[in-house]
Amino acid sequence: MGSNLTVRGPLDTDVAAEVRALAAAAALADGVPPISEQPLLNLTADHHDVVHVLHHDDAGALVAYAQLDPAGDPPTAELAVSPDARRQGLGTSILGALRDLAPGGFGLWAYGHGTGAQAFAEHHGLETLRELFVMDRPVTGLAARPTPPEGYSVRTFTPEDADAWVELNARSFAHHPEQGRLTRADLDARIAEPWFRADDLLLVDGPDGLAAFVWTKVVGADGELYVVAVDPGHQGRGLGHLLTETALVHLAERGCTRALLYVDGDNLRAVNVYRRAGFDLADRHVLVRGTPATR
Repeated sequence: MGSNLTVRGPLDTDVAAEVRALAAAAALADGVPPISEQPLLNLTADHHDVVHVLHHDDAGALVAYAQLDPAGDPPTAELAVSPDARRQGLGTSILGALRDLAPGGFGLWAYGHGTGAQAFAEHHGLETLRELFVMDRPVTGLAARPTPPEGYSVRTFTPEDADAWVELNARSFAHHPEQGRLTRADLDARIAEPWFRADDLLLVDGPDGLAAFVWTKVVGADGELYVVAVDPGHQGRGLGHLLTETALVHLAERGCTRALLYVDGDNLRAVNVYRRAGFDLADRHVLVRGTPATR
């Protein structure tokens, strides 16, 4: 039934719309999106060298899709199959195409604990490389915004802050495989998204310039602590606590009833900080090795 088509670089608008529709249908069926934000932004972007694998059925409908980011460390991929076309070998076919594209190995994201994606990974003997925790808490019982430490102040992002933000983000996430790679073009793409509001991106100025930030993202009644970053030179001064508490109060003011965030499962320091802030584990996403584990 159909065949795989590999495309390098940005997709045309109509094909990108097909991918988004496929991802939305899979998310509705599974309760969790199979394709995350960055790959969706990459569909029509020309500043990331990604590879798309598309599978159309005999009637021309897109029934499976994957995207490979060869520049990742390791290269990473995300995959979605239409709910109406599952159990027909399409996921296995796409997985084979990804293996041909990345013979040196790659990681495949499987989103949502207990979902079909993780069952697919287990079926193919794909071992876990990394675990991403989803943590949440109710947005209730919050006091006023906390007072920053002496020498620091909180304000709202402005367009003039863009380059300094990119530099701070890179310093703060120098060892992070995804967040630390964000460019000015990536920031601009997010600013162009309909969910963006400048007052949801709060900056902390220190004695020598931009020292930290917390970026929140509001979707319906949910408010996400989208990114929390502290410059390495300003760590240990309570800015992480300041950012978390400030973000929670901000989300309450925006009418949110639940706050959530994502954190690497092996980052025990951050996990414990968020637990002390009232967050509990809500879900787990895993990055699995794209080739079977050797015995």
